[in-house]
Amino acid sequence: MTYLANAQNQIDQVDSTGRNFPDSPFTQKNKDSQIPVLYEGELEDIGPQYLLLEKAKRDWFKLFADLQVYSSNNAGLFENNPESTDIIAATAQIAIIPYVGKYNGGDVTTRVGYREQHFFYGAISGSDQTVNGTPAKNLDFNNRQPFADVTYERGPLTLKLGIHYSELLNRETSDQFYSEIAPAWSASYDIEVSPKALVTLSYFGSYRSTKSESFGLLPKDWNDQIKQGLSATYSRLLKEKWILQTSLGVTHSEFESPDRDREDLLRFFNLSIVHIVSDEITLRIYTSYEARNSSEPTTEDYNNWNLGTAVSLNWGF
Repeated sequence: MTYLANAQNQIDQVDSTGRNFPDSPFTQKNKDSQIPVLYEGELEDIGPQYLLLEKAKRDWFKLFADLQVYSSNNAGLFENNPESTDIIAATAQIAIIPYVGKYNGGDVTTRVGYREQHFFYGAISGSDQTVNGTPAKNLDFNNRQPFADVTYERGPLTLKLGIHYSELLNRETSDQFYSEIAPAWSASYDIEVSPKALVTLSYFGSYRSTKSESFGLLPKDWNDQIKQGLSATYSRLLKEKWILQTSLGVTHSEFESPDRDREDLLRFFNLSIVHIVSDEITLRIYTSYEARNSSEPTTEDYNNWNLGTAVSLNWGF
């Protein structure tokens, strides 16, 4: 598994386990049950995971921080001879909300922001930790990502359209080894199955126009792809300030380079138990599983389990 593929997978894993990126406020159908905001999620890969919440006051800025510590049983994403290691993922984000308004009976929210992520391999297990012969610390990388999006909510329906630019940097050398411009779109529909439980059905897609550092060995569009998927998420209030969330889904990626014939199918499952400490602080423990199959013979299929814990901080003003 290449350094690039590993980095992309870890970003997707962090984004999907807990839906930890702030989004627009949601409304609580049962006004007598005041449930604090859990976390508000970027509609990417598995769609939003949330209970329907009381609409928040108008905020112009959103600040977000998230720290995840987890163990992967196949950190290198190899088909054979997988090896485990611990990973620390730190995320910081700021978003400006320039417009909140009404359209055709629904709510419109826009965001413009910047996200930065830092990934550390083997930081807990020690400097001698290796992943399939490679020192774990050599896999450390950073992700820098400006973004913009608009969300439309009308009753149980949520539509979202956005775009981001992302660049991945080797943490030790600060050299860029990958960048992408990715317009993305999604739709989700909430089904309230009981006063304390919600099912969310989601569709999501993106087009990734990429640039990979291959020292001239591969075409610049080698990793360009259309990515689409479906997911179902179940959220249940267990007791005051404790929430169970589980999701499963599938993602299909079709690579667009004329020099490449590759399609990937990724199946995933996530399970989280979330504790709401306050309106600003959320704790969670989670496990996730993913299995990828690729039509390209030189691309390794893999299975991977993750188990971790995390803390998220949210501020709006």
